[in-house]
Amino acid sequence: MNLVLRLLSALFVFGQPVYGQEIKTLTLEECISTGLKESLSIQEQYARVKHAEIDQKSNKLSYLPRLNLSSSLNYSIGRSIDPFTNQFEDEPIQSQSMGLNLGVPLFQGMGRRYTSQISKADLQAQQDLFEEVKLQLVGEIIRSFLEVMKSKELLKIKENRLHTEKKRLEIIRTLYEGQKVQQVDVLEAESIWQEIVYEMQKQTSDLHIAKLNLKQLLNLPDYDSFDIRQPEDDSWWYDPNHIEVKRVSSHAMENHPVINYNAQQRKIALYNKKLTSVAALPSVRLDAGLATSFSSLAPELIPQRGNPGEFQTNTYINQLNFNLRRFVSLTINVPIFNGLVNYYATQKAQVNADIAQIQFQKVSQEVQSNCTRLLLEVRQLKSFWQYTIIKTKSKQEIARVMKERFEQGRVDIQDYLLTENTYSKSAIEEINAKYEFLLNMKILEVYTKGNYMK
Repeated sequence: MNLVLRLLSALFVFGQPVYGQEIKTLTLEECISTGLKESLSIQEQYARVKHAEIDQKSNKLSYLPRLNLSSSLNYSIGRSIDPFTNQFEDEPIQSQSMGLNLGVPLFQGMGRRYTSQISKADLQAQQDLFEEVKLQLVGEIIRSFLEVMKSKELLKIKENRLHTEKKRLEIIRTLYEGQKVQQVDVLEAESIWQEIVYEMQKQTSDLHIAKLNLKQLLNLPDYDSFDIRQPEDDSWWYDPNHIEVKRVSSHAMENHPVINYNAQQRKIALYNKKLTSVAALPSVRLDAGLATSFSSLAPELIPQRGNPGEFQTNTYINQLNFNLRRFVSLTINVPIFNGLVNYYATQKAQVNADIAQIQFQKVSQEVQSNCTRLLLEVRQLKSFWQYTIIKTKSKQEIARVMKERFEQGRVDIQDYLLTENTYSKSAIEEINAKYEFLLNMKILEVYTKGNYMK
């Protein structure tokens, strides 16, 4: 039996740091702060926000003029136009053309404006989604943190019960040797002992799993050793009976990132509808620039630019300078018929806008309903927890009295074991009720106060 206790002690310290290794002890607030800084899901969504910021800046720059430099080198065999004389030639021609063009879109049917508004709304949507990812992470960290606390308390109860059962088994064996109890009583006590041993092993494993889950959420290195620092009192949660249902609903409607995200998606759908509706409008573009060309068939002497009666040697630079020209153009594009593509695109955009509006209303109702339901459930869970506290104290007192009577020989072993087992189950029920309440209470606190989102 002592060997079993030593093995269980070894299981309990399994995975704990060796001597001299620093142990990180983190409070709930420190766990949340670490998770918000180190979580890979947070980093991924932050990158998406940066991507949306770049898209918005890119769309803003679309209002600027476009300056392009172009050059082409051609070699023609057969009948082709000489770019120098603009006449047909039968000889092979090697030519080159270059240009510098400045283009300014004057009007594009408000398309650029709506595209810019879409990118702005998309950036806000990604920021709202970033807040939603943070909110989900905070909830998962709270759940894992409380799971570690719960596992520790359950392990402590089962550890105490293990020592109690050890003493009880020794007493029963002594009574059996004195022929005061039967062998079946010893076998039953040993069976209960083995059951408690298994429960201890399972609870120790559950504690390690809970710590690993929390460590993964915080993105801590595997070699890092850490533990949680439990609150010293109950000041870290507040009474849900002091919270008004209206307050919870209004705060969630104003601040919940899911609602804000769907509001931006609704804006994007409306802007897309406007963008498709203006696609059939005319567009106007102003272009200005410089252009020149070179031809291998140009004569050896070419006129000087500005002095038609004087000639100069046909060098590459002289010919480019002679052929240099300037231009200004105004282009108007009027879509007439494109197979009703714009018509159906507009119809589709209208349907998408209707879907986005319905989705926004649906999510708003769900968030409001869920927050109200959460508050009512928290109140119920607190009442149930208080009930289990009273129940456990009562079972504990009954077990104490039955223990005294058993030691005095006034009750048999069966009645005594039954009361002890009932007390143990009641204590476990109390812990489960406590942490079910605390989990929902902390989630409600995030919704109503948002303390952990800063």
